[in-house]
Amino acid sequence: MKRSWVLIILLAWGSLCAQQDEKYVQQLADEFTAKLAERGIQNYFSATFYCMGNIQMFRMNDGSMCSSKGTYVETYVFWTESDDEAWVKKMDNCGLFLSVQLEDNSLLSLVQERQSDLEQMAVKPFETEDMKEGVPSQRTSIHNCIRAYDFHLETKMFQQEFNTMAFIEASKDDTNLNYEYNSQLAMFGVNAQCEALVKALDADGQFKRM
Repeated sequence: MKRSWVLIILLAWGSLCAQQDEKYVQQLADEFTAKLAERGIQNYFSATFYCMGNIQMFRMNDGSMCSSKGTYVETYVFWTESDDEAWVKKMDNCGLFLSVQLEDNSLLSLVQERQSDLEQMAVKPFETEDMKEGVPSQRTSIHNCIRAYDFHLETKMFQQEFNTMAFIEASKDDTNLNYEYNSQLAMFGVNAQCEALVKALDADGQFKRM
């Protein structure tokens, strides 16, 4: 009985820490995008990536260690300056990174071109025949990785949030009934391009902490 109470307390603490981590990174993103708005920049969006339970630890520039209290959260803000130069700013549980200039503005251009689809067509969740018929499945909780996008395009503001399982065609022997629909969405292409760009910049060592 005592072990059960310890487990419950640990789970509750982990959930609380995860919420605190998300709130901190969201605060950083809100403060940064507010500065963009103050400078008259009207077209930008943020992409937040996290997998529940994933904890990361980093050595900071001053030699100290920083670890996410719960879930590691990373947010990327993309925007274009008045001279059409495209930039991205990364932030995570441990603070801000230096802004990185992108080679081109293709990602934000894609977002602007597909704005109507992004705003009106929501991603459908991963669903199998068993799930549709009410048979419980544990796969989505095992693969609990989230993508949350926050778009600010001129006077339009809207969001999209989904589990990455939504864009998987099949998991083991289960076919995703919503894959065909999701793969036709603008969000499918935007997310793929965003993830590829972030991965390439990270591999090239472009993200440096402030």
